[in-house]
Amino acid sequence: MDSSKEKIIFSNLTNINDNILRDLDSFIFTNPGLSYQECSEGFKDKFNFNVDALEFLINQINKHPNSFYEVIGPFKIKNNKIYKKMNLEDKYERTQLFSLISENSYLKKIIEEKDKEINRLQKMIK
Repeated sequence: MDSSKEKIIFSNLTNINDNILRDLDSFIFTNPGLSYQECSEGFKDKFNFNVDALEFLINQINKHPNSFYEVIGPFKIKNNKIYKKMNLEDKYERTQLFSLISENSYLKKIIEEKDKEINRLQKMIK
């Protein structure tokens, strides 16, 4: 990594704290499969990561997971997409997963109901 890029990355990460890291962890958990760019854009209301700094941070978290234990990560990177690795033995992570599964089921049910309503209204128009 060249020194000018390194300076930009470190200056971007200077004001980061544990609360921001926890929020980022939660954001990635609830928005799986985002690219670094999408993650950076989606999280900018809490912290304005540049893409290189976010990629560097995620790589550091994955290389040194014990340093970030119970704060953030680790993450799985697949096809340049970020996913939270889960420990299902951890009660909090299990609860988060079950909450997302429940929310997903609820939203699928609402979509089905809205689709039926759309079909009914389309038939009325014809």
